[in-house]
Amino acid sequence: MFEEILHLNTNFTSLIRKIAKNYRLTLPQTLILFNISIRGTSMSMLANLLGLDPSTVTRNIEKLENRQLLYRERSTDDTRMIYIYKSIEGKRIIENIETEIE
Repeated sequence: MFEEILHLNTNFTSLIRKIAKNYRLTLPQTLILFNISIRGTSMSMLANLLGLDPSTVTRNIEKLENRQLLYRERSTDDTRMIYIYKSIEGKRIIENIETEIE
């Protein structure tokens, strides 16, 4: 069973990587966009969800923000927290990638 799951994961990751390349996205950048909630997601939560180092997430967030695929907003409840949201263009790209995966 482990081998089948590993094989499925490898194939899925490869597929996402190939499709994301058409949108000039890396696999980590694509996974970040996929994991941003409609209500926003904190940077620390993204790092934990993806098993990535916070500095890697920050670097990728900056690249995605420069391409206007997402934006950051400080929490009104706790100003130490910064939440990430997909922009309209970020949502469009993720929808396109999901369609291509299907």
